[in-house]
Amino acid sequence: MNVSKYKALLLAVDRGSFSKATEEMGYTQSGMTHMMNSLEEEIGFRVIERGYYGIRLTERGERLMPAIRRMVKETELLEEEIQRLRREESQSLRLGVCAGMAGEALPRIVETVKRRFPNARLEMYTEGTAALYEGLLSGRYDAIFADRMTKYAVDWIELGTEGMVALLPFEEESPFSLSLLAKWDFLTSDAGFYADTLDILRGSGVSPCTVSAFVSPSALAAMVERGLGVTVLPESLLEGVKARVRLVPLPNTFTHRLGIALSPHRERTAGMDALLSAAAELKEHTALPSA
Repeated sequence: MNVSKYKALLLAVDRGSFSKATEEMGYTQSGMTHMMNSLEEEIGFRVIERGYYGIRLTERGERLMPAIRRMVKETELLEEEIQRLRREESQSLRLGVCAGMAGEALPRIVETVKRRFPNARLEMYTEGTAALYEGLLSGRYDAIFADRMTKYAVDWIELGTEGMVALLPFEEESPFSLSLLAKWDFLTSDAGFYADTLDILRGSGVSPCTVSAFVSPSALAAMVERGLGVTVLPESLLEGVKARVRLVPLPNTFTHRLGIALSPHRERTAGMDALLSAAAELKEHTALPSA
């Protein structure tokens, strides 16, 4: 059902002529006539009469008019509600966050967004790195705060970089080389986070046997301390590690990159503008970890 036909009918009836209605609605006379003929064909009987006096409703048209007015009014209310919800949606941001970012740049980003855009509604969810990227590209997130995964085609705002450190059992006294990371089980807590690191290792001829352990960095270090494997972590995540392990800084090729990933197909909204402004401010005024 094309509601615009019924809106045109109401206006024509209220004005008493097609010509006045066409002027207000911006239609041509022939366009209005075609619309009314189509409406009557849709209904199945005539609702208006035309004559030297202009137009007037038929008896059936008179009986139908109250229901048409209610339908048009309800449709207008529906359209207003849709527009209101769209405006609300443009003021909300769905953010995906990896654990490493949650305690680093995220609080400052959120604070800046709220300051620049007080009406913004922020919804934040934590997932594994790969799941975050998949969620971004599927439209589930507007942006993600994550470690860089080069396999995904996204727009990237880099907030900082830092070095990566290998964690080895303390009794492993051999001179360090990347091959030592294949001598032991390679412990990973988030497959997505370690994807680029493992690609670099394999490109260097080192193919570790990975073991998934969905635990905190401190727990990973404790597992290394007990000789259950080796792992690598960003420098910033070593602060709370108490385990007695051997720490070896890795070459710069293993740099950990922190930032915000955005979909290349994102819509421009006030909330997104506030997020981008907050990211620019954070980069300019905050000393994030840097390799």
